[in-house]
Amino acid sequence: MSRTSIRPAAILLAGLLLLTGAMPAAASVAGAQCLQIPPGARANGLGEASVALADDATAAWWNPAGLGFMRGKTLGLMHSKLLAGFDIDDIYYEYLGWAHHLEGVGTYGISFIFLNYGESPITSDSPDVEGYFSSYEFAPVLSYGLQLDDHTAVGVSIKYVRVDLAPAHAVHDPGAGEGAGSSVAVDLGILRRFGRLSLGAAATNWGPNISFINEEQSDPMPRHLKVGAVYSFYEGDYGAGIVNIDVNQMVVSGGPFTAGGGVEFQYMNLMALRLGYVYDPDGYIEDWTFGGGFHVNLGGRDFYFDYASIPQYEDLDRVHRFSFEMHF
Repeated sequence: MSRTSIRPAAILLAGLLLLTGAMPAAASVAGAQCLQIPPGARANGLGEASVALADDATAAWWNPAGLGFMRGKTLGLMHSKLLAGFDIDDIYYEYLGWAHHLEGVGTYGISFIFLNYGESPITSDSPDVEGYFSSYEFAPVLSYGLQLDDHTAVGVSIKYVRVDLAPAHAVHDPGAGEGAGSSVAVDLGILRRFGRLSLGAAATNWGPNISFINEEQSDPMPRHLKVGAVYSFYEGDYGAGIVNIDVNQMVVSGGPFTAGGGVEFQYMNLMALRLGYVYDPDGYIEDWTFGGGFHVNLGGRDFYFDYASIPQYEDLDRVHRFSFEMHF
């Protein structure tokens, strides 16, 4: 009888349960891990918090209402190798986001998330390799934000998520289908600005369960209720400074409570330094984040390059995240 050799028995387990500090406790109670990794090196450097900030190409992930305050066009992407400390290059996360403001209509966003688990061999009862298969997840997302007045914006996202862990020919369990599943989900958000203070709230990933192998086996979507605040404590000749905080409850059975926040100082709109903290007791992560970035203007277009270092599950190396963004 054939069976799938998950090359990464340890790797997929780590990928599913410890995924890069992106709420590892949450991974044990919900599916669609690609929706649980926070994008954007800036937000990651600020303690994985941006619900009330949400002002760049990752805004739709954090709080789609943030799109309502954005103007012009914004393109951004983030790359992150996931299992830091292991010599494994084909387990990684990619985020691509686009936001475009239409005067009198609002701001729409299109984003795409891809999580790659790498390639695994298929073997029989002997060690002979019969073939290979790839495991991955992806989620295209369509978002829209509208500014209602000078202080308030609302937003919505609709997403499709596909999780493909193993094809049917690699599963070989009687009566089982593919080791894959899909679902759809909706995000809703609101953002209020009061001068130097911004408050945000979002409900994300609300949709039906994802079923694998058969209908009796399914995982809930990682449904979250999130609130956040950002305060601008300094605006002057040398730049600007903000402090922010997010709190987050996963709304599934056994879902964890997490929180994070940080401080950012931008010097002369040229560079930024960030320090944050992640509080995730269920995932055994209570540690500092840090990062920074550079901004240049070329030909009337603004380019941002950001980096963040974030903690993982205990005893694992820190993860490095890199972002690029262009405003035009």
